[in-house]
Amino acid sequence: MFSKNNYLKTCLVIAFFFIVILDSDLFAQIILPNDGDVDDVPVAPINGLIGLAIAVGSYLGFKKLNED
Repeated sequence: MFSKNNYLKTCLVIAFFFIVILDSDLFAQIILPNDGDVDDVPVAPINGLIGLAIAVGSYLGFKKLNED
């Protein structure tokens, strides 16, 4: 009844619509106690080393993509 190509396209369209419909639930915010004010000091603060790690990872990724 369906060819393999039409079956794949139909499944992808249905999956896309499910993702679009269910995506609206992902924007919900929970109510935090004390209006979300947290006086704790973060255990691992984010500092400049994160940017350095992203830069090194980007360099290595581009280097790997451009290998012949």
